[in-house]
Amino acid sequence: MSLLTLYRIGLTITVSSFTIAQATEFKLLSVSRIWDHAQHNAFTDLEYFKGQWFCSFREGSGHAGAGDHGKIRVIHSKDGEHWGSAGLL
Repeated sequence: MSLLTLYRIGLTITVSSFTIAQATEFKLLSVSRIWDHAQHNAFTDLEYFKGQWFCSFREGSGHAGAGDHGKIRVIHSKDGEHWGSAGLL
């Protein structure tokens, strides 16, 4: 596949995504805390995989710095309301 073809595919995906984003209106329905077992939790990511929600984030004693490297926590939920730890890296 040529570089020009890859560029065209990327441009098409970008334009399509922009068009969808422009045409779609989102409404925030609710906000809830799903984890608070560390002093500081940040840098989240949320994925739905094989019938479960997975959320990963950094947890530590504060914002990264001064030797506080923190750890990566992964939590999971089948219903999006009841969460449990899947692992700590």
